[in-house]
Amino acid sequence: ESGFNGYLAKPVKAGQLFFELSKYLKVDTRKDSESHDTEHGIMDPPGDQPPEIVKNLSELINAIDSDLMCRWQELQEVMPMKTVREFAKKIEALGKKHKAASLTQYGIDLFGYTNNFDVENMKIMVRRFPDVVNEFKLLGRSIHEIR
Repeated sequence: ESGFNGYLAKPVKAGQLFFELSKYLKVDTRKDSESHDTEHGIMDPPGDQPPEIVKNLSELINAIDSDLMCRWQELQEVMPMKTVREFAKKIEALGKKHKAASLTQYGIDLFGYTNNFDVENMKIMVRRFPDVVNEFKLLGRSIHEIR
């Protein structure tokens, strides 16, 4: 079945648009625990676990600063779904490369929000990216201080 038989009055409100679109689009109904890639250990550790060990942390931080932060800045003006999906995949790949489980999960979650057209959570996740980056920078500083 194709086509759209719904009615939206102008000006279109985001909530109404997403309600109508949700009738025609696939929605991921898996529970959070089912959507995590447990084969690669990509799960948020319990709160009492030690900080994650990241492979080549300084290289990871440099990659984030030189590439991903520029892309994030571009997303502050306009957030096309395709661009956010690409951003999420780059984050996920970088997280996997450096064995940074929380970064990998962030990329997976952001990608999921774009696939489900969950614009509100997608925006929240994109805006939260600098906080995620700062966690790794703080980890890098604390490791440096220990040495």
